[in-house]
Amino acid sequence: MEEAVVSLYYKAKLFMDAEYSIEYGHFYTNELFNGDHQAGIKKLRMVTQNLETNHQSYSLCVLIDNYNAPVISENVQDFWQNLRQNEALPHYWAYEGDLSHYVEITLDQLHPKTKKEYLAYIEHHQHIPCSLFIIIWYYLRLGIIEDTEKVIEKISPTDTTFSAKNLITILPKRFEQVEDIALRAIKRGRHKDIGQRITLIFF
Repeated sequence: MEEAVVSLYYKAKLFMDAEYSIEYGHFYTNELFNGDHQAGIKKLRMVTQNLETNHQSYSLCVLIDNYNAPVISENVQDFWQNLRQNEALPHYWAYEGDLSHYVEITLDQLHPKTKKEYLAYIEHHQHIPCSLFIIIWYYLRLGIIEDTEKVIEKISPTDTTFSAKNLITILPKRFEQVEDIALRAIKRGRHKDIGQRITLIFF
Protein backbone atom coordinates (compact mmCIF):
# COMPACT_ATOMS: atom_id res chain seq x y z
CA MET A 1 0.00 0.00 0.00
CA GLU A 2 2.83 2.39 0.93
CA GLU A 3 4.62 1.71 -2.39
CA ALA A 4 1.41 2.47 -4.29
CA VAL A 5 1.02 5.79 -2.49
CA VAL A 6 4.64 6.75 -3.29
CA SER A 7 4.13 5.81 -6.94
CA LEU A 8 0.98 7.92 -7.20
CA TYR A 9 2.74 10.81 -5.47
CA TYR A 10 5.63 10.75 -7.95
CA LYS A 11 3.33 10.54 -10.98
CA ALA A 12 1.34 13.49 -9.66
CA LYS A 13 4.53 15.53 -9.25
CA LEU A 14 5.41 15.01 -12.91
CA PHE A 15 2.34 17.00 -13.91
CA MET A 16 3.17 19.94 -11.67
CA ASP A 17 5.61 22.76 -12.34
CA ALA A 18 9.16 21.46 -12.35
CA GLU A 19 10.84 21.70 -8.96
CA TYR A 20 14.24 21.92 -10.63
CA SER A 21 15.52 23.25 -13.92
CA ILE A 22 18.83 21.54 -14.69
CA GLU A 23 21.35 22.95 -17.14
CA TYR A 24 24.20 20.57 -17.91
CA GLY A 25 26.19 22.06 -20.71
CA HIS A 26 27.22 25.19 -22.55
CA PHE A 27 27.90 24.46 -26.21
CA TYR A 28 29.69 26.87 -28.56
CA THR A 29 28.52 26.59 -32.14
CA ASN A 30 32.10 26.43 -33.45
CA GLU A 31 33.16 23.48 -31.30
CA LEU A 32 32.62 19.73 -31.47
CA PHE A 33 31.18 17.48 -28.79
CA ASN A 34 34.03 16.87 -26.35
CA GLY A 35 35.13 15.61 -22.95
CA ASP A 36 33.56 18.54 -21.09
CA HIS A 37 30.17 17.61 -22.52
CA GLN A 38 30.69 13.97 -21.53
CA ALA A 39 31.65 15.03 -18.01
CA GLY A 40 28.56 17.22 -17.79
CA ILE A 41 26.36 14.27 -18.73
CA LYS A 42 28.02 12.13 -16.06
CA LYS A 43 27.31 14.76 -13.40
CA LEU A 44 23.76 15.15 -14.72
CA ARG A 45 23.04 11.45 -14.19
CA MET A 46 24.20 11.66 -10.58
CA VAL A 47 21.98 14.69 -9.95
CA THR A 48 18.85 13.29 -11.63
CA GLN A 49 19.25 9.96 -9.86
CA ASN A 50 19.23 11.77 -6.53
CA LEU A 51 16.16 13.84 -7.47
CA GLU A 52 14.27 10.79 -8.67
CA THR A 53 15.10 8.94 -5.46
CA ASN A 54 13.54 11.84 -3.57
CA HIS A 55 10.55 12.03 -5.94
CA GLN A 56 11.40 15.54 -7.10
CA SER A 57 10.42 16.69 -10.59
CA TYR A 58 12.80 18.38 -13.00
CA SER A 59 13.29 19.56 -16.55
CA LEU A 60 16.56 19.56 -18.49
CA CYS A 61 17.90 22.45 -20.57
CA VAL A 62 20.92 23.39 -22.64
CA LEU A 63 22.11 26.78 -23.87
CA ILE A 64 23.81 26.89 -27.28
CA ASP A 65 26.16 29.85 -27.66
CA ASN A 66 25.77 31.38 -31.10
CA TYR A 67 26.60 34.87 -29.81
CA ASN A 68 30.27 34.46 -28.95
CA ALA A 69 31.07 31.97 -31.72
CA PRO A 70 30.33 31.61 -35.44
CA VAL A 71 27.54 29.18 -36.28
CA ILE A 72 28.71 25.94 -37.89
CA SER A 73 25.53 23.98 -38.52
CA GLU A 74 27.40 20.66 -38.85
CA ASN A 75 28.79 21.11 -35.35
CA VAL A 76 25.34 21.80 -33.90
CA GLN A 77 23.98 18.69 -35.61
CA ASP A 78 26.92 16.70 -34.23
CA PHE A 79 26.15 18.01 -30.73
CA TRP A 80 22.51 16.89 -30.88
CA GLN A 81 23.50 13.52 -32.33
CA ASN A 82 25.97 12.89 -29.51
CA LEU A 83 23.40 13.83 -26.88
CA ARG A 84 20.98 11.35 -28.45
CA GLN A 85 23.60 8.62 -28.48
CA ASN A 86 24.31 9.31 -24.80
CA GLU A 87 20.58 9.34 -24.00
CA ALA A 88 21.03 12.87 -22.69
CA LEU A 89 18.79 15.05 -24.84
CA PRO A 90 17.41 18.03 -22.92
CA HIS A 91 13.73 18.81 -22.77
CA TYR A 92 14.34 22.46 -23.65
CA TRP A 93 17.05 24.53 -25.28
CA ALA A 94 17.76 28.04 -26.56
CA TYR A 95 20.31 30.00 -28.56
CA GLU A 96 22.21 32.43 -26.36
CA GLY A 97 21.98 35.19 -28.95
CA ASP A 98 18.18 35.07 -28.81
CA LEU A 99 18.28 35.98 -25.11
CA SER A 100 19.25 39.50 -26.18
CA HIS A 101 15.51 40.18 -26.56
CA TYR A 102 15.36 40.35 -22.77
CA VAL A 103 18.29 42.66 -22.00
CA GLU A 104 16.15 45.70 -21.20
CA ILE A 105 13.61 43.93 -18.99
CA THR A 106 16.40 42.11 -17.15
CA LEU A 107 18.39 45.28 -16.50
CA ASP A 108 15.27 46.79 -14.93
CA GLN A 109 15.35 44.01 -12.31
CA LEU A 110 18.92 44.80 -11.24
CA HIS A 111 20.31 47.38 -8.82
CA PRO A 112 20.53 50.82 -10.51
CA LYS A 113 24.33 50.86 -10.14
CA THR A 114 24.62 47.39 -11.69
CA LYS A 115 22.31 48.42 -14.51
CA LYS A 116 24.40 51.52 -15.18
CA GLU A 117 27.60 49.45 -15.28
CA TYR A 118 26.12 46.97 -17.75
CA LEU A 119 24.80 49.74 -20.00
CA ALA A 120 28.21 51.42 -20.01
CA TYR A 121 29.90 48.13 -20.91
CA ILE A 122 27.48 47.43 -23.74
CA GLU A 123 27.84 50.95 -25.14
CA HIS A 124 31.63 50.85 -24.97
CA HIS A 125 32.16 47.33 -26.33
CA GLN A 126 29.04 47.03 -28.49
CA HIS A 127 28.73 43.57 -26.98
CA ILE A 128 26.52 41.98 -24.32
CA PRO A 129 28.67 40.46 -21.55
CA CYS A 130 28.35 36.78 -20.71
CA SER A 131 27.30 37.48 -17.13
CA LEU A 132 24.25 39.41 -18.32
CA PHE A 133 23.22 36.53 -20.56
CA ILE A 134 23.53 34.25 -17.53
CA ILE A 135 21.22 36.50 -15.50
CA ILE A 136 18.66 36.51 -18.32
CA TRP A 137 18.90 32.72 -18.56
CA TYR A 138 18.39 32.37 -14.79
CA TYR A 139 15.40 34.71 -14.80
CA LEU A 140 13.79 32.77 -17.65
CA ARG A 141 14.43 29.42 -15.95
CA LEU A 142 12.92 30.69 -12.70
CA GLY A 143 9.94 32.26 -14.45
CA ILE A 144 10.80 35.79 -13.30
CA ILE A 145 10.60 36.99 -16.87
CA GLU A 146 8.25 35.44 -19.41
CA ASP A 147 9.46 34.05 -22.71
CA THR A 148 7.29 36.37 -24.79
CA GLU A 149 9.61 36.09 -27.80
CA LYS A 150 9.39 32.26 -27.77
CA VAL A 151 13.16 31.73 -27.74
CA ILE A 152 12.87 28.53 -25.68
CA GLU A 153 12.49 25.44 -27.85
CA LYS A 154 11.16 22.08 -26.69
CA ILE A 155 13.14 19.19 -28.17
CA SER A 156 12.01 16.09 -26.27
CA PRO A 157 8.79 15.00 -24.51
CA THR A 158 8.22 16.00 -20.90
CA ASP A 159 5.30 16.74 -18.61
CA THR A 160 7.37 19.25 -16.63
CA THR A 161 7.61 22.96 -17.32
CA PHE A 162 10.71 24.80 -18.53
CA SER A 163 10.66 27.22 -15.62
CA ALA A 164 11.12 25.81 -12.14
CA LYS A 165 11.25 26.71 -8.46
CA ASN A 166 14.97 25.95 -8.21
CA LEU A 167 17.95 25.81 -10.54
CA ILE A 168 20.87 23.45 -10.85
CA THR A 169 23.62 24.44 -13.25
CA ILE A 170 26.36 21.95 -14.15
CA LEU A 171 29.34 23.46 -15.95
CA PRO A 172 33.12 23.14 -16.37
CA LYS A 173 35.13 24.97 -13.71
CA ARG A 174 36.31 27.59 -16.24
CA PHE A 175 32.81 29.12 -16.08
CA GLU A 176 32.93 29.59 -12.30
CA GLN A 177 34.13 33.22 -12.34
CA VAL A 178 31.51 34.53 -14.77
CA GLU A 179 28.75 32.58 -13.02
CA ASP A 180 29.83 34.17 -9.74
CA ILE A 181 29.67 37.65 -11.31
CA ALA A 182 26.10 36.96 -12.46
CA LEU A 183 25.04 35.57 -9.09
CA ARG A 184 26.44 38.57 -7.22
CA ALA A 185 24.57 40.93 -9.57
CA ILE A 186 21.34 39.01 -8.93
CA LYS A 187 21.81 39.19 -5.17
CA ARG A 188 22.07 42.99 -5.38
CA GLY A 189 18.90 43.30 -7.46
CA ARG A 190 15.13 43.14 -6.91
CA HIS A 191 15.12 39.35 -6.69
CA LYS A 192 18.04 38.94 -4.31
CA ASP A 193 16.43 36.00 -2.49
CA ILE A 194 16.55 33.73 -5.55
CA GLY A 195 20.25 33.24 -4.97
CA GLN A 196 19.24 30.64 -2.39
CA ARG A 197 17.42 28.70 -5.12
CA ILE A 198 20.42 28.42 -7.44
CA THR A 199 22.88 25.55 -7.10
CA LEU A 200 26.10 25.63 -9.12
CA ILE A 201 28.05 22.43 -9.73
CA PHE A 202 31.47 22.76 -11.36
CA PHE A 203 33.74 19.96 -12.53
